[in-house]
Amino acid sequence: MLKILTYLLLLLHLCCGSKVILISLDGFRHDYIDKAIAANKNVSAFLKLAEQGFRANKVKSVMISLTFPSHFSLATGRYSETHGLVGNTFYDKDLNDTYHYTDSIKNMESKWFTTNGNEPIWITNQRHGGKTGMIYWPGSDARYNGTMQYVSFGLYSGAPTLRFRVDRIMEWITQPDVNFCMLYFNQPDSAGHKFGPNSEEVLDAIEQTNDGIAYLMQRIEQEQFPGEKPNVIVTSDHGMTAVSNKMVVNVGEVLSPTEYKFGVDGSPANLGIWINDNGKRKLTFSVAKFKCSFEDK
Repeated sequence: MLKILTYLLLLLHLCCGSKVILISLDGFRHDYIDKAIAANKNVSAFLKLAEQGFRANKVKSVMISLTFPSHFSLATGRYSETHGLVGNTFYDKDLNDTYHYTDSIKNMESKWFTTNGNEPIWITNQRHGGKTGMIYWPGSDARYNGTMQYVSFGLYSGAPTLRFRVDRIMEWITQPDVNFCMLYFNQPDSAGHKFGPNSEEVLDAIEQTNDGIAYLMQRIEQEQFPGEKPNVIVTSDHGMTAVSNKMVVNVGEVLSPTEYKFGVDGSPANLGIWINDNGKRKLTFSVAKFKCSFEDK
């Protein structure tokens, strides 16, 4: 629900004529700032941002474990089952094709992003006369009814630092006709996947993102804007937690391969299940068995 409220908040700002910079820090768990403070890490920029505005205690994500579904919900105001981007990697039976988030060609194919007439907020903004700048936001490489954002940083690369990305955003948002910019950064998610969510490396990544936010605030303060200075929203897509390798469901004991086709959709967080016509009645029972199997471990 709060993802949808974020979308509505963005629309309100844009409709009222304020410039907006939206930044997503991937995998930034709701308590990471507090953990960083306890570890004597520098999070002064985050604290200043909250002091000058406000801070939510936590967000209930529409997809608690995956990047692309959650980011596209932030962009469209829709749940993942409606906007169709149900995983970072997934097989679509209707399209008889597989999407993979690191495949640049797939990311430029509109069919993956226009399910049920999706219109992301950067297109909505431009339809109402604004202009949008994008850096690596999931879904921003595709066209929507032939339309793309006004300016883009190009296809994804993890190489540019957060400061470098901030410089590009500031080049755009200082232009009189650009009123909205969206920026994605892969930390602290990358550190969390490699070293674990409770690692020192994640705390270092939090300091790294704090440095980028501090730099953004410095650049905004130094620039001369014809009207009010841009509003800044910093958010995330999901958190992260350590899971025991003993928490295992044996899929073969729950689903019959003769009635169901199943497989992990590119991430251990997602299991794709495709049922035959004669298997529909048994689906509810099978889901219940999944739950019991998990809780029994």
